[in-house]
Order: sequence, then C-alpha cells, then structure tokens
Amino acid sequence: LILAVVFEIVNGLVSDGIALALYPVLRHLSELIATGYLGLRIVEGAFAVAAAASLMLIALPAASTAALATSYHDPKFLLVLIVFSCGTFCFYPLLHRYRIVPRLLSLWGMVGGIMLLISCILILFSRIEVGGTVDLVLSLPIWINEMVLAVWLFFRGFDLNCAK
Repeated sequence: LILAVVFEIVNGLVSDGIALALYPVLRHLSELIATGYLGLRIVEGAFAVAAAASLMLIALPAASTAALATSYHDPKFLLVLIVFSCGTFCFYPLLHRYRIVPRLLSLWGMVGGIMLLISCILILFSRIEVGGTVDLVLSLPIWINEMVLAVWLFFRGFDLNCAK
C-alpha cells in the first residue's frame, strides 16, 4: 500500500515537473497555451496527490476502510485522467501547429486524448467499467503515444527550426 501511494504521489509530481520543463520551450510558441497546459498539469498533479492520500484510509483499523478508500480514490483518479486529457488539447495541437515533432505523433496524441476523455465520460456515467475492454481500447492509444513521444524526445528532441 505504501509503495502504491508513493508511486501515485511521484506520478503527480512528475506530471508537474514535465510541464515545468516544457514550459520554456512551449511559451515561445504560445504563451497562453503553454500557461494553460502548465496549469492543467499542476491541477492534474494535485488531484493525483489527493487520490494517493485517500488510499491511506486503508491503513485505518476498520473493516470497511478498503471500500471507503477506493470510493474516495477512484473518482479523484478519474479527475486526474479527465484533466490529463484536457491537457492533451493544449499540448498536441501546439506540437502539430508548429511541427516540432512529426505530425503523425501529434495527431496520434490529439486522437488519443479525445479517446481517453470519451472513456472517462463513459466511466463517469457508468456506461463502461474501469479497466474493462472498452476502457482499455479507448485508453491505450494515448498511453502508447505518451511512451513513443517520450522516446522520441529523448533521442531526437523538439525540432525548433520548424517552429519559427
């Protein structure tokens, strides 16, 4: 349990750190969108830390605390995903417009962000189950895209010559 909480808190802080690291680059393209993206990632990180903190309820010595903890955690984590998908609506169009990564990668991110938001809304209205097949199919494209983007940026970085 402690390890899960630590990982979730680290995840929240890292999402803030990524946005802070990207802000100087993105603000040269559009200060308004870069600031919106940074703000959304900070909100995402705060929700992630709050979701992780709610898992600590399991440590309380009551029989129903596990169900109580997940009832607090799951809606907060759903908010994390909703805010993350809203952040993709700032980030990927900016990457696409200024062509600082391959267009396919930015288009993939935009479509994946929309699919994740659809999954979250369907979960919110109890139309699909968290972790079910439909959730997986709708969520997987953005998660794969995020990994591919990370590898791309690690090896190639942004093409800021296109952004001029």
